[in-house]
Amino acid sequence: MLTDLRPNDQWDHLNREVTNKLLGPEAREEVRVYRGVEAAVWEVTQGAARLFPHRRKVICFAHQDPFHVAAISTLMRDGFEVTALPISELSQPTQLEQQIDLDTLLVLVSLDEPLTGRKFAQGQLAAWCDKKKAFLVQVNHHLHRQVPHPVWSEHGSPYTIEIRAYRQNLAVAHLGSKAKLGSAMSPLLDWLEFDLAPLWLPPKPPTETEQNAVRSFESAVPGGGSALWNSQVGRLGDRAAVYWGDLDGHAVIHFLAQEQGRNLAPAGLETRFETTSLSRWGGLRTMDWLKHQGLTDLQIRGSLIVPASELTPAFTQTLERVIGKVRSLQGF
Repeated sequence: MLTDLRPNDQWDHLNREVTNKLLGPEAREEVRVYRGVEAAVWEVTQGAARLFPHRRKVICFAHQDPFHVAAISTLMRDGFEVTALPISELSQPTQLEQQIDLDTLLVLVSLDEPLTGRKFAQGQLAAWCDKKKAFLVQVNHHLHRQVPHPVWSEHGSPYTIEIRAYRQNLAVAHLGSKAKLGSAMSPLLDWLEFDLAPLWLPPKPPTETEQNAVRSFESAVPGGGSALWNSQVGRLGDRAAVYWGDLDGHAVIHFLAQEQGRNLAPAGLETRFETTSLSRWGGLRTMDWLKHQGLTDLQIRGSLIVPASELTPAFTQTLERVIGKVRSLQGF
């Protein structure tokens, strides 16, 4: 016999288990589990809005991260005053500190973006938010995996909430001691036998050899390609990001998988290479956040993102064959 009744404290038990393992049983702070980054951002921003409803100002950075959109849209519909600053303010914060005042509920920012490996400076954001008792919600997609020996410990910043991604349907939020937030949806979900295995895996930062392979590959891209980002843009060292102006990246990765004798995994689940091409991801404005960060339509269409561990001489030879094949199919 099966029933659809379940204990209503699954999520609380799971959060206590994770907090005890990562921070210790005496921690004043908390780690919570969510069904992916987007859900975590939405839940913690809504929790903050209900904890301090008299604070009506929210600061974010325009087109920085697609995972911000749902949360910011909800806050705007709820009547919050949203200030979307240019991303350049993170590296040259001429006005940022003045924007954070006693009416500010939270600042939403990402440490890196979810696909091409771009990372963003943070400056003194945590200190400025603490000074005004505003929450700092930081999204950490891949940067936490770049640290050789991360130690989970209390932030030291009571208003900081760091959200770390582990897979599409798993993210954790490390809440500072002042972030005693309610949660709207997560307690209502089924968490029985939810897989937490990625949380316990040690990080795997790129080796010096892998970082050199990325630099070498991006400086001499096969088939006349170019690096996706210029040298002034901060980058993670675990992946190469390149493009060709005359190719569709989806076609390139399709034939790369074919050359390897396998089927290409769905978008977001493929681990050996990826592209930002809309023919891969669908939609009309799916990658507009990258356009607003300075990439062109051709760069978005023709991109290839490859993990450093894949950048071998054999991969380069295969890629050269694939580029020739795609160009021949295009009539070039």
